[in-house]
Amino acid sequence: MSSASSDVPSQFGPFVFDSRAVRLTRDGQPVTLQRKVIEALALFVAAPGQLVSRDQLRESLWPDVVVTDSSMAQVIRKLRRALGDDRRCPRYLQTVPGLGYRFIAPVTTTAPTSFDDPGFVGREAPLAALSPLIARHRWVTLLGPGGIGKTRLARHVAGRIAHGPDAPAGGVHFCSLAEARDANCIHRLVRDTLPVAPQECRHPTLLVLDNVEHVAELTAQIVCELLRCAPISVITTSRIRLKHPDERCLELGPLPAKDAVAMLRDRVDAVRAGLSSSLTDAMATELVEAVDGLPLAIVLLAPRLLTLTPEQALHRLQTSLHWLKALDRHHDTRHQSLDAAVSWSFADLSDATRTLFTRCASFDRPFQVSEVEARGSGDSEVVAELLLDLRDRSLLAPVASDGPLRFRLYRHVREYALRAA
Repeated sequence: MSSASSDVPSQFGPFVFDSRAVRLTRDGQPVTLQRKVIEALALFVAAPGQLVSRDQLRESLWPDVVVTDSSMAQVIRKLRRALGDDRRCPRYLQTVPGLGYRFIAPVTTTAPTSFDDPGFVGREAPLAALSPLIARHRWVTLLGPGGIGKTRLARHVAGRIAHGPDAPAGGVHFCSLAEARDANCIHRLVRDTLPVAPQECRHPTLLVLDNVEHVAELTAQIVCELLRCAPISVITTSRIRLKHPDERCLELGPLPAKDAVAMLRDRVDAVRAGLSSSLTDAMATELVEAVDGLPLAIVLLAPRLLTLTPEQALHRLQTSLHWLKALDRHHDTRHQSLDAAVSWSFADLSDATRTLFTRCASFDRPFQVSEVEARGSGDSEVVAELLLDLRDRSLLAPVASDGPLRFRLYRHVREYALRAA
């Protein structure tokens, strides 16, 4: 997520923060804050979604003074009180235990802005399919495994719609449910994201609900309420299908080789300008193929090229993907490593589905349903149901073929399943 501009007021939920005027308002009414509290708010709003460490906060607020952790905690408490926030179910300020804090609410500038992402590449096929889906249906889910790029695509699409000729009169709004744990949290996050209460919405509005898989059933219920009470259309991003008749799903696969190479070069140069010059096209193609064209893997790989030659990195990738982990703290917890991207999905499986998942991982090539059935005992109907569960959870990927329908596990998913067996 890009930092909010300090030159124009920033908006989050019902709040508008003007750093130049040093003023916070809620629904147009001023909110009184002490100087240190408003300085802390300015720091958080300038880096939405990013970790602000305790040291960063201390150095910014008390550059020449030694202060205790209690002083910092007092500033955070006052800020949460002013925002009406709850530490246990945060809408704005999330505590990252032992590290610092993260401002999790979507932040937009009140001046005209763009959602454009200069690092966004490819996805022509999903984009072409998504536009007519959104035009015909009020609820579309971007479906895919962790790290496949659902959030980035959703933001890109939101930007296209927001600044296109058919932008909805009620606007386009983005809401992350990554920290939501119950229906009350979801309702509060939605209410704070929309400019008016849903029941008061009178104009066509697009709402993007990101990372909903851990509260899928509750999200489905709340989306249905929104569709009934207001002219709101919804895009959800999820690792699992929400299984509602009104939902239309668009499944994301890996990036095509050409797009994956472009993304790798972009991320490598973001780590160090000019670093991608050490990558030949052939080597870059081998690297992205080794990680299945998975955007998260490409992001995690890029900084490794500061200390590994492309050839060394390729050798390690061909041996295992387990070592690919984030070298910084700004990644979402579930995106700190490829294992972390799979572990949530694995933990949510039933014992029977886990057993079948491990059986699928025993194949080192694409396989048919009949082959999975042949490698174990049990009712074929039961096996079919369990395979469907894996497909619904984005753990089983179809293989394009003119012949019989075949499936595979992504490399990092298969490695995880084999280690978990």
